[in-house]
Amino acid sequence: MVCAWTGLTLSGTQTHAQTSDVTLSATQRLTEALGDLARDDPARAYASVGALGSLGENIITWRRLFARQGDFANYATFLDENPDWPEALKIRARGEKKITDDTPIAQILDYFSEVAPDTGWGALHMARALRTAGEAAQADELLIETWKTFGLTEREFDRFIADHAALVKPHHARRGTMLMFRDRFTDADSLVEVMDDADANLLRAKLALRRNADVADALADLTPEQLREPSLLYARFASAAGRNKREEAMQIMLANSTSVDTLGVPFRWSGHRRALARYEMRNGDPQRAYDIAANHHMTDGYNRNDLEWLAGYLALQRLDDPVLALRHFQEFDRAAETPISRGRAGYWLGRTHEVLQNPVVAQTAYADAAQHQTSFYGLLAAEKAGVPIDPTLAGVETFPDYRTAAWIQTDLSKAGILLIGAGEQYHATLFFLHLSQNMSRTDLGQLSQMLTDLRAPYVATLVGKAAATRGIVIPQMYFPLHPLAKTEMSIDPALALAIARRESEFNPRVASPVGAQGLMQLMPATAREVAGNLGLPYSKSRLTSDPNYNAILGITYLEELQDRLGNTPAMIAAGYNAGPARPQNWAEEYGDPRTGGLDVVDYIEMIPFRETRNYVMRVTESLPVYRARLTGTAVEPEFTKLLIGALPDVLSRPSVATPAPTSDVTLEFAAPQTTQVGIRPRARPGTTGPIAADQIPGQTTNLETVLTPEAEAVPETPTRATETAAPQITPPQTAPLTSVRPQPRPRLQWSEIIVRRGTQISREPTSPTRISGPSGPSAAGN
Repeated sequence: MVCAWTGLTLSGTQTHAQTSDVTLSATQRLTEALGDLARDDPARAYASVGALGSLGENIITWRRLFARQGDFANYATFLDENPDWPEALKIRARGEKKITDDTPIAQILDYFSEVAPDTGWGALHMARALRTAGEAAQADELLIETWKTFGLTEREFDRFIADHAALVKPHHARRGTMLMFRDRFTDADSLVEVMDDADANLLRAKLALRRNADVADALADLTPEQLREPSLLYARFASAAGRNKREEAMQIMLANSTSVDTLGVPFRWSGHRRALARYEMRNGDPQRAYDIAANHHMTDGYNRNDLEWLAGYLALQRLDDPVLALRHFQEFDRAAETPISRGRAGYWLGRTHEVLQNPVVAQTAYADAAQHQTSFYGLLAAEKAGVPIDPTLAGVETFPDYRTAAWIQTDLSKAGILLIGAGEQYHATLFFLHLSQNMSRTDLGQLSQMLTDLRAPYVATLVGKAAATRGIVIPQMYFPLHPLAKTEMSIDPALALAIARRESEFNPRVASPVGAQGLMQLMPATAREVAGNLGLPYSKSRLTSDPNYNAILGITYLEELQDRLGNTPAMIAAGYNAGPARPQNWAEEYGDPRTGGLDVVDYIEMIPFRETRNYVMRVTESLPVYRARLTGTAVEPEFTKLLIGALPDVLSRPSVATPAPTSDVTLEFAAPQTTQVGIRPRARPGTTGPIAADQIPGQTTNLETVLTPEAEAVPETPTRATETAAPQITPPQTAPLTSVRPQPRPRLQWSEIIVRRGTQISREPTSPTRISGPSGPSAAGN
């Protein structure tokens, strides 16, 4: 380690120039090195971080290995020396692909001494090493288990057949069943070629069904026993669903939902089961809906728990059978762990006990759920129980100075800080997620303040969400403030913050797979229309380069939705996600929560799109917290009134109450120069880059204030981000987000094509066996 980090203190006695010279140099060096990597010049990258010592070298090596660069020795050495760095299992799996026939046996055995192979290639070479070491039985066991359970690349499949054909031949049928349940059709095509005729015929029939061939033709050559094979039955079900034959699909599901054996792999049916049960709930027979939901034959997992809840909801709200409902809600309660699930369980147990005329037990259940006031049903339960809102949700809790924390001395923290400074928000998030896994509440509170000072709301939000799954809620991190709330608007600023948090996690540069752009995730066609209404020039590039521009357009779109749907946050959020016509259509079909035609909770549960139901709950549960954060005061929840717009907005131009910075040192961060696709395993994943200092009220502290004098020279898997490091720049001095927006021209009637924003609503089930709803890319439902 070199002296690039020396001279940094936490006492604040050093001068601005002293700290800036040191830290700017470190940040600039890493930024230049990452640029060298992007230009495929690793030698120059290592030279660029030479002054940072082993920490800088490790960051570059970690980035290279994460990007599948380097040889096996690089992977083995790095993992041996840095076992606690983030994404170790993913990097280890990528290292397996680098093993060759010339890799020494001892190195292979050492690589897998504590972690089993994660890939077919790793398993093949570990088996070779075991056989060489005299452990032939273990080698065969590993190969057989891999053949029965792993997806394989073409190279791996060919190697298995070339070297171990006789060993794995008795297990071809088992592999074929696994592949079909996992929708690995290309793998199954390869397997057919090496199977015996009978097994090959069965597998071909399954493939034909999944590819929507004629059912009679596909089944013509099968024996009665083969016709009862579970994965064939599943293929018949999937074929019916894929051809939009919903009734046929439901009959197949119901007929085979008698046991685990008849289903084969109950989990594989579960997403479809939820979709069909909800379809029947909305449009058909509630008893049939219950039968579909309840007979899942799973013992654990998210889908099992969700189906238990759905069965309880159907029993209570549709079948008027609270005793039956109680059984299912109790099952759900036993499995509930996260705040969202705990709130949901307690609320519906309370509702059920009310119907059963057990008021004391109902209040106990509501009070238990009310402990989780950052969740949709926890807020409803707090309202039922008369529990006041937690005053700490206003973000007023204080923590010790983070610069005194032990964790800030670690290489993980230093690497994360430097990556933030270099504009590498995605990779920085991986470090802080890993670092925070076992942090105490105090440590997380300190980390929250540091990330606030570093102007990294994206990192803060994701770390805050991860902490919340452990039951630790730090409002400053879980619900960070953002200057878009200071934009002039006619909607509740809390709603604008909640939408942006859900859409991009405050990443101004994110682009979704379907093309939604920037902070508010606007589709270009929608942005063009809104810009025209406002008399602003349209620029697609500004949607991800200028957060002011994106915020103004997104807020205007929300105002359009409010004009159309009224001040009803539940419906506005649904319109933002699914298109503005749909909330009104659902109100007409199922009942209107604005007029009392349907309870707002039931209205949300009747939304036919799983993504939109979840979206509405996640957005609206953020509103009481953001109202508290914006005003600095937690008030009584009155959540039901809030959902239907029966409460006044908070300040139209709030004085955003951000924590005071811990230092007066400023440092502008390097901004990534390319659009990024980020960390979340959903429709709008994202990373973030910095925005100008004058856009973050009260936040000026940066890298040099969070490094220590002793520092030497550093729920449902994140999606890989695309990032390119850039030379360090000073962000442009754009107009602050408090600027007054242009007055709109007379507003136009937006067509459904323009305003649905091109979002592919998540379907239940997903392609290729989805059950189709109305035509169009976002029309499918569950």
